[in-house]
Amino acid sequence: MCSNAKTIYTDGSQTPEGLGIGLGFAIFDNTDFYIPTIPTFSYKENIGSSVIVYNSELEAITKALEVISSIVEKSIRYIVYLDN
Repeated sequence: MCSNAKTIYTDGSQTPEGLGIGLGFAIFDNTDFYIPTIPTFSYKENIGSSVIVYNSELEAITKALEVISSIVEKSIRYIVYLDN
């Protein structure tokens, strides 16, 4: 992992209670040798029960890219991980 990168993990899934579909993402700085465990920024949202999980996966990616575009730094690489 390079120190001039930020990693973003996105996900979308049904809520544990079955009360809708959730999405979220977390941004991590890679400033030291160890794998970061505390995000520098995180976001989560319940987008309702009228959508499917695949919609929430795409929405999580979209929201993450919107946030990245607002905080982008010229010398930093942004690496986005998704599971679908």
